[in-house]
Amino acid sequence: MSTQKGNEQANMSLVGHLREIRNRIALSVVALLAAFVICFAIIKPLANAMLQMGLDAGFQYVYLSPSELLTSYFKLALVLAVVVVSPLLIFQIWGFVAPALTKKEKRAIRPALLGGFFFFCLGATFSYMVALPFMIQFLVNFSTSDFIHSAISVASYLDFMIGMLLTFGVVFEEPMLAFVLTKLGILTPDILRKVRRYAIPLIFVIAAVITPPDVVSQFMVAVPMIGLYELSILISCVIYKKKQNEDDDEDEDEDDDIGSRTATFPHMNRLFGGSNEVAPRSEEPKEKQPKGEKPQTKKHKFLDTYCQNLTAKARANELDKVIGRDVETERVIQILNRRQKNN
Repeated sequence: MSTQKGNEQANMSLVGHLREIRNRIALSVVALLAAFVICFAIIKPLANAMLQMGLDAGFQYVYLSPSELLTSYFKLALVLAVVVVSPLLIFQIWGFVAPALTKKEKRAIRPALLGGFFFFCLGATFSYMVALPFMIQFLVNFSTSDFIHSAISVASYLDFMIGMLLTFGVVFEEPMLAFVLTKLGILTPDILRKVRRYAIPLIFVIAAVITPPDVVSQFMVAVPMIGLYELSILISCVIYKKKQNEDDDEDEDEDDDIGSRTATFPHMNRLFGGSNEVAPRSEEPKEKQPKGEKPQTKKHKFLDTYCQNLTAKARANELDKVIGRDVETERVIQILNRRQKNN
């Protein structure tokens, strides 16, 4: 059923694809609005929990415009709704794109979708439980002064929290990216090892760009990224070895299949670069060729020449055609027979 459905989607017209996009977008928007309403109803306890982290560090919050607090709650609720509905959004995108992908690409991307959501949640949890408390405490101690008092805007504080949560969530996707690229054959463990000396400085540059301008935040992002890079090398090694074993098994199965077919039809062994010797047959008394008639060897010579000119990619398919004596081959043999009779 799924294969038939995939074939129907692949054979859709332009109007059919546009209709499918419209339906999927409509479903995603409805789900996002419903999630936003639910998240906004419970956003105040969540926002208070995030603000409490700053209060424990000694922050004093203010809001600079009448709508600032409400706008911040809206923004936090929207981000939370997108995260909650993201599995459905990913499923809708996958349902539209999957019919155009090959089996190899599907096997690589499908597990990465679930793994990507898991690693994103893991990164956000690590940020909230480990990185953010350390960052906030360091910033408070760093900015302590006798004549400077902290009066943090609610909007700026929540924006800082949201940015760090999303940053760590995206950073923790690094192993899944390595998984997909290795599965598709684009990336190998050797490449990751060779570029390690350049990747580590680049990680610190990226951490400096995506984090607030303080050294602690940069190190809190860069250190996990380096650890995830090493984890990506390990995952790439496992996937690469497994992929090589699968390719070897497929080659062995193909060789066995080719060997069985060439053993059944020895005169086709030349198709696969094998020996030109024909399997021995039981000895039978040879009939003498009548005088005046030429030996019936032109058909075999034609087939041998035809087989030698085949490309490597089409060898197996052409073997089935020659063995099956399709219409084209029969027509050629008939032409050869007519020429022999005329001669």
